[in-house]
Amino acid sequence: IGISETEDYHDKQAIGMDDDGTIASGETYDFPITIVYNENESEQKASLEGYIQNVESNLQNTNVIVTWVDKESEEGSQIIETVDARFLPIFVTDSTIESHPQYAEFAPALEEINGVLTIRSEGLEYLKVPEIGDAQIIGADPENADVVIIEYISYTCGFCARMHTVLEEAVEKYEGQVSWAVKNFDRGGPDSTLSQAAECAADQGRFKEMSSALYATQNDIMTSLQDANPDEALNDTIEQIATNAGVDSDELLQCIEDGTYEERVMEQSVEGREFGIMGTPSMFINDQFVPGAVPAEQLDAIIQEELAE
Repeated sequence: IGISETEDYHDKQAIGMDDDGTIASGETYDFPITIVYNENESEQKASLEGYIQNVESNLQNTNVIVTWVDKESEEGSQIIETVDARFLPIFVTDSTIESHPQYAEFAPALEEINGVLTIRSEGLEYLKVPEIGDAQIIGADPENADVVIIEYISYTCGFCARMHTVLEEAVEKYEGQVSWAVKNFDRGGPDSTLSQAAECAADQGRFKEMSSALYATQNDIMTSLQDANPDEALNDTIEQIATNAGVDSDELLQCIEDGTYEERVMEQSVEGREFGIMGTPSMFINDQFVPGAVPAEQLDAIIQEELAE
């Protein structure tokens, strides 16, 4: 639930907590949660039961009351439609939890969607996958490809750099069969600027080259941020990276200054979070979600499995 260790939200005495931060003895609080899941997936329920145990261990003197709802039931279908769910599980609670002494600590994880109070979570089973939209495409045309990989990336992510090389090799190996759609996921810091640099390079037909160059020079990028004037140093570094990637650096820097793709980067990042993305790289390979960087052998096995279907 995103429990925080911070205790500065309330006066402890006012919410029934002792001076040491524990809930006053004798008080027990109910925490109602309705979980929409796939009852045909035993591993999914086992994972969720472990999650519930973790909630109870983090919330003192708390009794988590769970109502299990199968996604295929009438109630489950209604909840999925109401909250426009993209993945399972869906955690639903109600306003009674506002009386919990630690409410302010987990409140940031709550979101009301069309009148339904939900608890944000990570996806275990996807009901939808993102649209290709304005993603940059490497490899085959997604409309004609047998395997479409949508990857959310950050140019300051070392694991993304590793995955980039693996995906390049896969697209080359399965030429004409695999489409690789790249979307941005802004993790903060220089991410938005670097993503915009790659998007601007695409206007010159050099997206792949600029992306590869950004990953290859991550150390230079991070070093520039330690400069006394980090914004200027970052621009100088991007200018050099662009030149080495065969990109007109003046045109690219003007594109960044104009904020031509700032909104695109923001919207793709928001979309990623709506699909439960919490880190990079994260991939959707056809209809299955693959979090994190995976070895070439594992990616190859997934692609072959998809091609065989």
